Amino acid sequence: MLNSIKIPIYGEKPEGGYYFQIYFSNIFLWNNLQVKK
Repeated sequence: MLNSIKIPIYGEKPEGGYYFQIYFSNIFLWNNLQVKK
């Protein structure tokens, strides 16, 4: 999965990379909030 994640983030399309960076960072933030409960 890491390879498929790196491709869109560091790909030639910046909008795709930003979308995946925001999407995955939101998942990590949400998981951290769930753990703190």
